[in-house]
Amino acid sequence: MKRAGPSSTNLIGLQRELNRWRRSQPRRTALPEAMWQSAATLAGSEGVSAVARTLRVDPHQLHLLLWNGDPSQTTVAPMWRAVATTG
Repeated sequence: MKRAGPSSTNLIGLQRELNRWRRSQPRRTALPEAMWQSAATLAGSEGVSAVARTLRVDPHQLHLLLWNGDPSQTTVAPMWRAVATTG
């Protein structure tokens, strides 16, 4: 079992902050860039899957952000568009 260290404490703190933010916003509102950056920083130490599951965010977007470092590059083209452009 993982011990609750500084990173785990930061993850719980971000989870609480994100939950407060979600309660104050309309559904489907995009997360602020600062929250994505904090999540990506934690994903670097805690793992993408664990952070995405705890924060209830898209693990694929979090992974892309972690490696690209630019939230504007995290959008993935729809599958039909990707297939149409490769043929």
